[in-house]
Amino acid sequence: MDVQDAHLNIEDRRPPTGVRGPNAVLTPFGWCVVGKTYPLPAVEDPSINFVKLGTIEQLEECVERFWKTQSLPVREAPSTFMSSSDRVAMDQLESTIRHTGTRYEVGFPVRPHCPKLPDNKEFARRKFFALERRLLLDNDLRQAVTAQMKEVFCSGHAVKITSAAPDSKVWFLPYHPVRHPTKPSKIRLVYDAAALFKGTAINDILLKGPDLTTQLLAVLLRFRERRIGVTADIAKIFYQVLVRESDCTMFRFLWREPGTEDPIQEFQMTVHIFGAVSSSTVCSFALQRLEKDAPEYLKEVARRIRSSFYVDNLLSSFDEVDEGVSISQKLVELLKLVGFDLVQFLSSSRSLLDQLLSSSRLFPELGLDFDDLPTERTLGYLWSCERDEFVFRFKKTEEAFSKRSILSAISSIYDPLGLLAPVVLVAKIIFRTSGNSKVAG
Repeated sequence: MDVQDAHLNIEDRRPPTGVRGPNAVLTPFGWCVVGKTYPLPAVEDPSINFVKLGTIEQLEECVERFWKTQSLPVREAPSTFMSSSDRVAMDQLESTIRHTGTRYEVGFPVRPHCPKLPDNKEFARRKFFALERRLLLDNDLRQAVTAQMKEVFCSGHAVKITSAAPDSKVWFLPYHPVRHPTKPSKIRLVYDAAALFKGTAINDILLKGPDLTTQLLAVLLRFRERRIGVTADIAKIFYQVLVRESDCTMFRFLWREPGTEDPIQEFQMTVHIFGAVSSSTVCSFALQRLEKDAPEYLKEVARRIRSSFYVDNLLSSFDEVDEGVSISQKLVELLKLVGFDLVQFLSSSRSLLDQLLSSSRLFPELGLDFDDLPTERTLGYLWSCERDEFVFRFKKTEEAFSKRSILSAISSIYDPLGLLAPVVLVAKIIFRTSGNSKVAG
């Protein structure tokens, strides 16, 4: 290497006296470990961490995805292509979906001739012990996870195992809590369906299926088309679609309240989960099925589902308040027929919000006569309901000296509609002229 500063040793740390081990050295690239290692005492659940530097090929892939994303506003979307595995998945969804009287039940789309699942119960036990130790060290996290588990059991989203099942159809899911990036107090339990055991993961058995999500650009453009904007969310959409009873055994997990001496018990999910590769397609399929199954008096409003929903987010616009109120109320009624709760309504119209149930609004206590309407994030954009406009906020970007850091800075600006194109164009030109290789696009 001919870059002298790359060899600087900014700081070094050595093991305590009497302890044999390598030294830690802080370089301009971060900390690294130098020296001889020695045998360590046996531990129950060892972990190894490593840092992998990206290759030039990975950077080229990032650049290609970046330019495809940036071309959305001006390039016609390609027609939907369905592979043979997608067609298999759709056939299975069509043949297994049924209405139980309160909600939809859908079976797993699975690969043909899928291998027998190995017994991973002991693997799941080790993962649970590791999670339990983590929760015992963080009281707030322990209470949040325990409360969420109780909610899962009380709502019937998971049930205790009472009978045996064929070994070939049993799989135990490791899981862990994930904090919301902008709401640290809010956590979500994510089930690790990609966890490998003996070279197999449940996600290897499931089919992802085709992407049934309405194009983001189309939803956003329709949202800005009319005078009055309205947004809402389907509460916990994955948990509102039931798993076919014969498939539930593949979504088993272990639990006991941390800090107790209770025996570890076995449970299985009765609904689709965050983490399974098939869940997004299954839930989009169930939601769009309403267009076909809606009662006659709600058929017209059901046609809005495909055009106004992006996964579980409703974005729509209307010319008149009465029209917005009527369609919003009918959508709530329609979705309730299959267990979907349409909640957290926001609008740029105070009159429209006033005519909706306060419990269905995002801010039930908001004073519509005096308080300013909020600014909230919707599909990545900050939407000011008070002024009915999108707002952009940025963190100051550190100096960028490489193509990768320039690309990272540009990509951090989320703007699928291209509203900031005149501003971002300068940065894109710098990136394109930063080199003549494929990396520059």
